[in-house]
Amino acid sequence: MKKNNPKSIILIVSLSLLLVFFLLSPVFEIKEVRVNDNSRQHSIIKESKIQLGSNIFLLNTFACKKRILKSDRQIEDVKIKRILPSTLEIRVKLKEPIMLILSDDLYGLTRACELIKIEPHFVPNLPIFTGYNISTPYTFLPDSISKPLVALYDAISSGYPNLLYDISEIHFDSQAGLGFYIISKDIFVTVGLKDFELKLVRLEKILGELEYVNEKPVYIDLDFKSQAIVRFQSKKERDKWRM
Repeated sequence: MKKNNPKSIILIVSLSLLLVFFLLSPVFEIKEVRVNDNSRQHSIIKESKIQLGSNIFLLNTFACKKRILKSDRQIEDVKIKRILPSTLEIRVKLKEPIMLILSDDLYGLTRACELIKIEPHFVPNLPIFTGYNISTPYTFLPDSISKPLVALYDAISSGYPNLLYDISEIHFDSQAGLGFYIISKDIFVTVGLKDFELKLVRLEKILGELEYVNEKPVYIDLDFKSQAIVRFQSKKERDKWRM
């Protein structure tokens, strides 16, 4: 029969004592909880059910995170960090709108196309999405609209970021698809539901050529494979100009 190794016994005892120290010592009792969002600090600490005086190692951070997310639908993500010996840091990330929706109130629309409330005293300078009625917070646009809408947003923000700040409205039409209004040009552009990168390249070229045209364009339809249709403001130029 093998004899127990004295060194092994000492190691086991030492680890056991260390574990007891970590779990029972008042040094590791939670004394402070920090939250990066001052306006939500009280509610987040309350909903997390973190108890001051409880052991910092025994805290179930996954359960705390789940409770916080469930209690506030404006929060997109939660990170909980232990700062030894006795402090917890909770960092929340709020859902951010990429567009606005004006219904019974002013709402935001996230990249996931979820309707969210606008934070108090914060109205971002973003395009307004129109053409589809959605007014219940934390509901989503249907995929048939959200997928092309996000694809258009990505094409503009990645390839033409300055244009994004020059767009006041992005409109959805069940027949024509998507279109947007350019503020500085005072013109509405229809782009349909696909091939946005190609159409934006064509739009840039057309806008450049229109600088040399005397008549004022008010509408451009890019939802054609081989040509664009431009409509002018003057009565004399009511016929469509094909480019």
